[in-house]
Amino acid sequence: MAYLARGNKFDLLEICEEIGVEVNPSSKVAEIKKLILNSQLYVEEEVKIILDRVISDRKEQERISREAKQEQIAREEKQERIAREDKQHELEMKKLELSQKNQSLNDESGRRIDLGPKIQLTQITPKFDEKNDEMGLYLINFERKAELAQVPKKDWVAYLLAVLPAELSNMLAREPVENATDYDFVKDVILKRYK
Repeated sequence: MAYLARGNKFDLLEICEEIGVEVNPSSKVAEIKKLILNSQLYVEEEVKIILDRVISDRKEQERISREAKQEQIAREEKQERIAREDKQHELEMKKLELSQKNQSLNDESGRRIDLGPKIQLTQITPKFDEKNDEMGLYLINFERKAELAQVPKKDWVAYLLAVLPAELSNMLAREPVENATDYDFVKDVILKRYK
């Protein structure tokens, strides 16, 4: 029957299994069809229903498998991007540390004054990208960079506001001054907003 042509070999083998027809899995499609049609257990309407269900199940499995692969690829790409960014950041930090070791000034009396770490935090912290960045991870990276740049924690909020979207900065501006300068408070507010 023509309707059997809609199924592939695996669909037909599953029909055989369900209606109790013994078949060699290495048989050709035409042979399997013939076995189904010539079976004493063959009832066209039942076989049509089984075929529809088998095809539907197969397509659903293919869709799930396809989506799982796409999600896996997206996860791997994100991990690779984060790893690249971490390496890039590490290189930038090493360059800055080396340049600071060599940096010094002479005061009026000719003495050498070592400047110490003066890394510009805003130069090594990219702006938060709502499409690609995850806020929890972004804040962890920000804190690490702030510590490496030896920025006092009391100043972290000012630096953080410079790299956050305007909408978030405006939201934080509505908070009382004592809260708006408390990094831990600001962090909690931001994380609640991005839950």
